[in-house]
Amino acid sequence: MWLVGHSLGGGGALNLARRHRFDMVVAIGTFTRIRDMAPGIARALVPDAYRNVGKVPRLLNRYLQIHGTKDEFVPAGMGNTLHNAASKAKRNGASFVMVGTRHQPEAQQSLAIFDAARAWRGSTNCDAKALPRDVKLVPFGQGEPLNP
Repeated sequence: MWLVGHSLGGGGALNLARRHRFDMVVAIGTFTRIRDMAPGIARALVPDAYRNVGKVPRLLNRYLQIHGTKDEFVPAGMGNTLHNAASKAKRNGASFVMVGTRHQPEAQQSLAIFDAARAWRGSTNCDAKALPRDVKLVPFGQGEPLNP
């Protein structure tokens, strides 16, 4: 069973994945902390909930994250921060970076990523060659994509 969450749903998925086992947890366009999303002075008024950057290192599941480089709601840098947290904790999984994609991924990109992840489920490596050219696969623990 896969647990998939997009944006705010990614925070809920990461929270649930800390308490239950899934075959795969996928966070799409997910932020580091909800407070980081609030503008300037409003941050003091936002509860410090959904601290995803702190949940990622404690996941027990294989974890994938998907983030667009042109995400207008959740900056791509937050995806990079989550990638680094997973790398530091030696999590099993990878980031799929969608070059030029905004907050709502294209269906074809998403389908290709899920197909690659499904094939990966039974092996140790994901086949980056099967991905579209605008989707880059960066395994946790690495900084460069397998398919430049």
